[in-house]
Amino acid sequence: MNVFLGLGSNLGDRAQNLRDALTELGKLAETKILQTASFYDTEPVGYTAQPRFLNTAARIETALPARALLAATQNIEKKLGRAPTFHWGPRVIDIDILAYAAQIIDEPDLHIPHLELAKRLFVLEPLCEIAPEYIEARSGQTYSLLYTECLAAALAQELKPGSVLALNGELGAGKTTFTRALVKALGSAAPVSSPTFAILNIYAGKIPAYHFDFYRLQDLADLENTGGAEFIPSGDGVTIIEWAEKIPEILPENYLEITITVTANQNRVFTIKQH
Repeated sequence: MNVFLGLGSNLGDRAQNLRDALTELGKLAETKILQTASFYDTEPVGYTAQPRFLNTAARIETALPARALLAATQNIEKKLGRAPTFHWGPRVIDIDILAYAAQIIDEPDLHIPHLELAKRLFVLEPLCEIAPEYIEARSGQTYSLLYTECLAAALAQELKPGSVLALNGELGAGKTTFTRALVKALGSAAPVSSPTFAILNIYAGKIPAYHFDFYRLQDLADLENTGGAEFIPSGDGVTIIEWAEKIPEILPENYLEITITVTANQNRVFTIKQH
């Protein structure tokens, strides 16, 4: 069976804890580790008064049934020193079964895929590194799209009226997909069309979102002819501009720049920079 695991640690030598857990997983009967993601340093979720976590993900091939795999991962946790703690509490090692083939399992002590997977950046980011196009069983969406939506939802919580986002990325990088997810997170499921030179006013009366798509333009003269500079709101909305490097003269002094890079395995890497 094709299985994905999520691993995390925030006590002791976090990196060594993850390496030890992966070593033990590789020793399981009828089990082979196929891929492992990088280690990601992340903030704690739920209970925040604890050390930062180091997280990773692994794709394994195993003949163990889901419940036998659960028992095996719990034994590994105990072997590596995990002690009982409160919900969301610190732990030496945590191993979660994130996907077990295409199965959906809901039992009192076992939920696959994890019920909170789609809301956890620290889980989705390493998953996207090793399997961006894998389809999550509950939602029917790829890990890549779930990560995009999760990141957009987190960003939407931080945006204030007057914010400006400048999106960079090659054609097909996913700028419009990210914009659509951000618009949805701001409170509307209205479609985002591409290309468009009209203001898309979403969430009227609260936080409008404006979507610009200038990447089809040939030069700055064309941009000026569209009146693009006049589209910048005066502090009452969130503005989203694509291909910021082509239109720096209309950006405000302070803005958030998001660059989307597509890797060789079709993973989308988001780099966020505050100007």
